[in-house]
Amino acid sequence: MNLREVARPFLQELAEKFQDSSSLAVLDGSEVVYVAHASSRESAGFRAGVGYRSPAYATSLGHVLLAGLDDETLAEFLAGAPFPTYTAKTYHDAETLGTALQKVRTLGYAQIQDQFEYGVLAVALPVIDEHGRTVAAVNCSSSISGVTMDEFVKTRIPYLREAAHQIGQALERSPSLINSVLSDPRFRGHR
Repeated sequence: MNLREVARPFLQELAEKFQDSSSLAVLDGSEVVYVAHASSRESAGFRAGVGYRSPAYATSLGHVLLAGLDDETLAEFLAGAPFPTYTAKTYHDAETLGTALQKVRTLGYAQIQDQFEYGVLAVALPVIDEHGRTVAAVNCSSSISGVTMDEFVKTRIPYLREAAHQIGQALERSPSLINSVLSDPRFRGHR
């Protein structure tokens, strides 16, 4: 059993229920690395798969993972700004990104729209280990057509919260599951 196998049923249920893409990711330096991913038929064009990497500062998963860092490590990350922009809405400077990450800490989840790609909105929550650390993040992402951000957040958060909780419980029962990620060659360098 590995973390992908634990997460897969929860992600698939989210993808089928909402016709979204759903992913589980970990932080590797300044990047988000996808550990597990599920797509519905409608969202099958989304390019993330296991091992896919994206910039943490421009994704919902990344916002959750960065917000879970201690203050010193987060300050070091933000010192690397300005970051490249992907859209006109990408949070690329330290002040704007820092404010967004503080909001994530307050709310307990991240919501983004048009940060990495135009027309995409996403919401993510942390997966917490037995020591209270954010070790992964789980999200839903979709096209903005047909759904507002408020509706998206309201409908997805309860299901994401349950998925994050169940995955966190699996990590508590079997802490070695996170090692299944660390030993996978696609995730070398994960810290």
